[in-house]
Amino acid sequence: EKNPRVFYVGASYALTNQYLDQEDNAGVALRMLSAHPQLLWVEGYQQPYESPTTDSPMPPWLIVTFIALAISALWFAVWKGRRYGRLVPEPLPVVVPADEANQGRARLYRASRDPAYAAHVLRAGFIARHAKRIGVNRHTSPDDIVQACAEAIGADMHMVKSALYTYPVNKKEDIAHVASALGALEKEFTHAYQR
Repeated sequence: EKNPRVFYVGASYALTNQYLDQEDNAGVALRMLSAHPQLLWVEGYQQPYESPTTDSPMPPWLIVTFIALAISALWFAVWKGRRYGRLVPEPLPVVVPADEANQGRARLYRASRDPAYAAHVLRAGFIARHAKRIGVNRHTSPDDIVQACAEAIGADMHMVKSALYTYPVNKKEDIAHVASALGALEKEFTHAYQR
């Protein structure tokens, strides 16, 4: 015929050998294809309204990657969120007696085996404690500090300078000497401010 009938088959998989023996696909195909004496078979024909990309918009490997990342993130959250035991409250701040703190510092300085630095710390602590009383600050020169200390307690400037600056410290015994001299100056300051 000049104008043969044209049938559009929406589910073309029913005409393939793989599915022909399922769900009466063979019977449907025979009735449909034998309804007209002339059959026009176009392989690869696609209806105008069908899109060539009818599959998923994302490739399969990308979907698998997203699933794997989601499972990994869930596992990481569970691993980080677990607790290792009961929470133990700790009272803060911890009060440490001054004597214990001093002994701890002394042990650290002794372990460092640096007597000169230990003596420097003792001398700097003494000057910092009495800086306001004698009217000095960190920018004051050593000579002015010695003079201010000597005038405040009425002591010899050479003795004050030796205790604060000039007595050489090379071994543990020298630290003991400096500590003793600073202790004597501390007593003099205590007597001077009690008057």
